[in-house]
Amino acid sequence: MPEALQAEIFHRFTRADPGRSRRTGGTGLGLAIVEAVITAHHGTITVTSSPGSTTFLLRLPLATTPDEHPILHKDADSYSA
Repeated sequence: MPEALQAEIFHRFTRADPGRSRRTGGTGLGLAIVEAVITAHHGTITVTSSPGSTTFLLRLPLATTPDEHPILHKDADSYSA
């Protein structure tokens, strides 16, 4: 993946393959959605790339109690750790 593309890979409508269009497959929303979900859970996603190898690293915080979880609350019907 070219270095210039890495800076914008998580932007909406970004396509890594210039030969692909919405008509031939993909809207360029996949990684933007992944980033939004991870961010909503207080996590991060990064990309590193070198010729022949691209790696996405996803980090999510560990929630040990409902109070520490961004979605679960004390009043939730169920919770298991």
